Amino acid sequence: MLTEPAEVLIVEDTPNDLELTLRALKKNNVTNSIQSVKDGAEALDYLFSKGHFSDREAVVKPVDYSKFAESITRIGLYWLGLNHPRH
Repeated sequence: MLTEPAEVLIVEDTPNDLELTLRALKKNNVTNSIQSVKDGAEALDYLFSKGHFSDREAVVKPVDYSKFAESITRIGLYWLGLNHPRH
């Protein structure tokens, strides 16, 4: 079964940090569609197709929980590595 690549939503209020994140994703050959928003309220609008995101389709459910949990773990490890690099 073929599935479409997942969209990536980045919530970041600091332009420099957003740029670093986008560069890191590109450097690691992440080709998923990427959307960025500035805060939690805007992220919720995006996820639930509200406000200026009302023309986009809402989140598709059900979500495979085990895949979701694995993704969250990998993201956490990625950010840990960024914030505490080995010397």
